[in-house]
Amino acid sequence: MVLRKGVFVSKALTFLFTILLSHSAFSVPECRYGESGLPTILYVLVPSSNGLAVHDTAVLLGPRVFITTGHLLDRLQARGYLVYGGKRYHFSAYRNPKYDYATMNDSTYDITVGILDEALPNAESWAVGSPALLKNEPTHVAGCVHGNLREQEGLATTKTGGTIIVFTPHNEVLLGPGDGGGPLWLWDSEGKRRVIGMM
Repeated sequence: MVLRKGVFVSKALTFLFTILLSHSAFSVPECRYGESGLPTILYVLVPSSNGLAVHDTAVLLGPRVFITTGHLLDRLQARGYLVYGGKRYHFSAYRNPKYDYATMNDSTYDITVGILDEALPNAESWAVGSPALLKNEPTHVAGCVHGNLREQEGLATTKTGGTIIVFTPHNEVLLGPGDGGGPLWLWDSEGKRRVIGMM
């Protein structure tokens, strides 16, 4: 019986993934909004042009700066808010102008930057990395999937155009800069988590 090349590679990566996790010293704490265990993960809301509230997950990159998905905004700029520590914080959000909201078929520019009016107290920002840290070979990564913020671990690599591919034990997940807004991270050589994209 001859296996197709893609099937063989997928099975090999799954096997490697199982070995890696069984011997890994890294632990993935539960992903929760605004709680300890991970740098700060936010839940942001923006009123759409028709008045309905649109929400998504966001990743804090600085005291007043976060990133979330581009499709959160149906216009280039908007005001929104989040609740942190029982208090409401307002922000201005700016969508990448290259993102085509009408078709939503290109995740390359699916990103929005949010600027908070004031810093979140005692909030830990994420260290920023780059998909280049994957070095074109499978690397152990983890992330928080949008919705219930469950963890997803896998081996990640990149392909032409910089798209991040995460291989999990059960399926292959294709990831771009956006999608659900939850952080995708890896551990650098010093064991520090660095966010390299959004799940």
